[in-house]
Order: sequence, then structure tokens, then C-alpha cells
Amino acid sequence: MQSASCHVPSQRTGNNQQAVAKVINHQTIWAYTDLLLHEIGPGLDDGFAEEGLSLSSQWQTPPLWGLAMTQTQRVNRQASFLHDGRACSIEEAIIWNAGEATTA
Repeated sequence: MQSASCHVPSQRTGNNQQAVAKVINHQTIWAYTDLLLHEIGPGLDDGFAEEGLSLSSQWQTPPLWGLAMTQTQRVNRQASFLHDGRACSIEEAIIWNAGEATTA
């Protein structure tokens, strides 16, 4: 598994016939996520489950769009990463990944 298998570069919107939504039909969005729940392993399990939605060791793949700007002066030099902010850098977040992402 590679990071790109969960952080899929682009998604394409569907076809919604509601008047307001028509403007976003068939658009490519470069969010770098699959928006799915993934098992992240015991090291990142925070013990809090979303009742009826997920286990405490499952988290939705976060979008990575705009990531390159996150730790610059213009955005947030104190940014933290992972679902609970325990990683101080992108590299550290990658190292913390476990569960389904272990092979990445």
C-alpha cells in the first residue's frame, strides 16, 4: 500500500439534479483523500469511537490539499498533524501511521 492509495489525488463529483448543486456537477476536486474510514492501529487509537459510525481505532483519511502551505508564516507555523495533533511534522505523521498504512 502506498500513501496515494488512501490519499487519492483527485475525486470527481457526481450528477445532482438539485438546482443549487448543479454548479458542482462533474467537477474534479484535488483533495488528496478517499474520504473513507481506515484502521490506524493501536498506537493512534484514542479510545473514542463515533457511536454507530466508527471504532476508536478508525479515522477518516484527512484531505491533504493545501498541506504545502500549512507550516509557512502565511498560514500556521505551529501546525500539528494527525487526527489528534500529536505529530509536529508531515514526516512524523507518516512515521506514526500504522494499521492499514503500515506498508506505506
